[in-house]
Amino acid sequence: MNYYTADSYKDLSGEAMITVIFIIRLTLSFGFNYGITLWINASGLQNTSVPVVLISIGVTLTFLRMVK
Repeated sequence: MNYYTADSYKDLSGEAMITVIFIIRLTLSFGFNYGITLWINASGLQNTSVPVVLISIGVTLTFLRMVK
């Protein structure tokens, strides 16, 4: 979708990219917050924080695969 927009409407390609990034960010934020809230309610804050930190570090370090 975004490639079509960037190719067809060159004047609006910047705004289209910002819109797509914004929508993806909001969707991921909602999903993450919804899942974490349920997890905290089920396991407690202390039992949730360590796995969430480890998952965050794992996801953040995935860029190393791309560098290699």
